Amino acid sequence: MIVRQTIKRSLIALAVSTALGSTLGLSAAAADVPWNFGRNLIASVHERAQDIKFAAFTAVGSATSSSNTVSIPSHQAGDIIVIWAVQGGAATAPSLGAGYRSILTKTQAGSPAIGARLGIRVATSTSDTSGTWTNANEMCCQVYRPQIGYVARIGQSASSSSTTATVTFPALTLADGGGNSWILGFLGVSNLVQTMNAPTGMTSVSPVQGASYEACGYDTQAGTSSWSVQTVNSGSAGQSVSATVELVLAPAYTSCPNIYSVIGGGGNANTGSNPGNNYKFKTPKPTGAGNTWVLFVTYDHDSGQTISSISGAANGSFGSARATVTGGAGHLDTVAYALPNLGTAGTDEITITFTGTVTVIQLCFVEVYGVAASPINSSTGTAAYSTSTATASFTPDNNDATGGNLIITYFAKADLTPTHITTDIFADSASTLLVADIGWANATDSVTKAMTGFVQTSHAAITPSITSVAESGDHWNCIALALKVQAGAGTSPPTGIQINKFDHFTTRHYPAASASNNFTLQCPCSGNLRAIGCTDQALSSSTIVRDNEGVQWSLAGNTPPDVSIWYRLNTPPNANLEVTIDGGGGDIGLSWRFMDAYAPSVTWSYETGIALNDDLSGGVTTYTPASKPSPLTTNPTLIFANIGLGAGPGLAVTAPSGAVWDLCTYTGEVDSDEMENADIMCHYVAMATGAITFTYTITGQSSNNSSGGYALFVATPLPVYSGPPCVVPTVVRTH
Repeated sequence: MIVRQTIKRSLIALAVSTALGSTLGLSAAAADVPWNFGRNLIASVHERAQDIKFAAFTAVGSATSSSNTVSIPSHQAGDIIVIWAVQGGAATAPSLGAGYRSILTKTQAGSPAIGARLGIRVATSTSDTSGTWTNANEMCCQVYRPQIGYVARIGQSASSSSTTATVTFPALTLADGGGNSWILGFLGVSNLVQTMNAPTGMTSVSPVQGASYEACGYDTQAGTSSWSVQTVNSGSAGQSVSATVELVLAPAYTSCPNIYSVIGGGGNANTGSNPGNNYKFKTPKPTGAGNTWVLFVTYDHDSGQTISSISGAANGSFGSARATVTGGAGHLDTVAYALPNLGTAGTDEITITFTGTVTVIQLCFVEVYGVAASPINSSTGTAAYSTSTATASFTPDNNDATGGNLIITYFAKADLTPTHITTDIFADSASTLLVADIGWANATDSVTKAMTGFVQTSHAAITPSITSVAESGDHWNCIALALKVQAGAGTSPPTGIQINKFDHFTTRHYPAASASNNFTLQCPCSGNLRAIGCTDQALSSSTIVRDNEGVQWSLAGNTPPDVSIWYRLNTPPNANLEVTIDGGGGDIGLSWRFMDAYAPSVTWSYETGIALNDDLSGGVTTYTPASKPSPLTTNPTLIFANIGLGAGPGLAVTAPSGAVWDLCTYTGEVDSDEMENADIMCHYVAMATGAITFTYTITGQSSNNSSGGYALFVATPLPVYSGPPCVVPTVVRTH
């Protein structure tokens, strides 16, 4: 066991080091060391990990206190800290400590009453603290470390309360039924007479008894594939609250093959959005000849409208829908389109035209390569207005001889006004997340969606699915398309700087400014540069951005709301990336935009951030900011522009030549819409030094003003490796 685990750790550590490139100083110019050696090795290790038995998590330590703070046991960046805080004498939960994400609360009235809160944080250092959980009397803290190459995520959770001697630890339908999830249990009692026995299948980890109340944390000590309800006789009647939560081991360094570019488009929810039409967006990187576009669109059925056409300005019409699911009256409909064998390379603009205006709309786009010129299978998997987050079972055409089928699946809530908030999304065990939009922070004002992909190499029936955490009862539309894989077909991603993906998030329910408030997004990514920006002028000046890999992101420019772009450099892919934004703000309605950029065989560095300082005059239709990005090197420099515009909307970037507009525009767009918040966003790759003039076409509004700005990132080529050939280690199967 020790030898196998050491081999696994060594392989993944080597793969991560190589994927980052700068650690080993290798270049793609070295024939013996391809730039994606590390990424391929990581994927290989994850695949073979099923043959190497290992503990999913290490229980690092536990601590307790009879106070509103607790000392965190010895830990490191990437560990997950789980805190259970109990308040006796009141049927209210303690407040959340700063920097923690609330998972659940539970209360029980009576005499004395009791309340509790469960919160988590992925550590970003070796000295993280609990913060203050106001009104807590008893606290339990448990720390867990995922295996190298994985991140910890919270799956399903549930709670219960009781006034009798029977304490219930609720059942969970696990997000990951593969046997790696640990189950944690927690209990709080408003007395000193009830016995806090561990439920069957768990061990007591963090018991604490104060002057008047008790609490305890438990865990399964190992991975499990299921968790059924467990009851414990505490020996005496009393008020109690209890909870169970799934701790998921999620692969960190994974990405889906054959993916060229992705847009996790924003959306307009039912409440407060404006009717629109002619929705336009540009491909995030120049389209590859021979590739295939896949587009999913969800819209309100009651608009009475249908899609009359979808076309690319250079590549023409998508033709008829490949699949349609109808939510019916009072709900949402979903359609899937595909345009194969693209004839014109370069940046293109896609327009979605309805027969009339629609209010609710959201979309997902993906371009794929390495699929046949006529790639669409005759079979598709669909599910219409179902509480199941899965397609019906279907069997794609047999294409095993040329590599199988690339399965792209889209999931969208089909309720006009959903009643539950999805807090996390997990792909099924075969698939990789491409999009996971949980950034609504409210049920009614949401159009939650996800998109996944995987290559099916062996012909069989499949049922693609996701897990929507913390909700049940909402309805979903699901569509899966199967595309025939063909090695060498189409155009593989280019060698220079490129945008792999944009995610667009808007909410009408951003948390108020407070150190204990946060906002979590899922941002699956496949590149090696991550950036996220917000243009809101009321964003908290103490905003912190961090992720579930245990890293706090750097800020471009000065204190928000200056440039308000945060970034991480030289990163590996991570389909399970979660980004948490601490601090809240003064506006409840705002947008965040995530950029996943990539360049092979480079080291990324941050050059500078340029703030605009509100130099926009109201009423003008052309805006040329006085503040100009000025690259300092001839190395390729990616300029990311994220600019607030007041009322707007922004329409296009007209200079410099080659700059790409990155927001969806449409007829009827207003600032209050959730699709894009009517701002300015574009990117440009500079190849020379000196000031660059950007010019934008905007809607003339007297209330327009500018905020945000530019962030500049330099891609410096790695030195050529001239040493001996690098031997790729292998793992021999033993069964």
